[in-house]
Amino acid sequence: MCNRSCDKGHVLWLCSLLSKLKDGGASATSRPRHSCWYRLVAAIEHLGSESSGHFVTYRKITQGERQTWIYTSDLDVYEVTAEHVHSRSPYMLFYEKSVHSVDS
Repeated sequence: MCNRSCDKGHVLWLCSLLSKLKDGGASATSRPRHSCWYRLVAAIEHLGSESSGHFVTYRKITQGERQTWIYTSDLDVYEVTAEHVHSRSPYMLFYEKSVHSVDS
């Protein structure tokens, strides 16, 4: 079973793929030693048409307990909400893997 972060459903396909790969070599009696979480940390969006356009990025910045999403373009850099990022149609997504030990 794959644990999911709170970042909408973008991580679902990745978890599904990783579960299939992991289950392919595991026996019914084996127990995983680690639990992996994947957090969405950045997204690239293409604005325009297939023949022309512009790429912009959204990047999650963590400062202590505070998490902020930053929009960056050629001339603009500003803070946006997580809801704004999740409402976009990304061209590419970037995840950060976090491994946690599983107690026996």
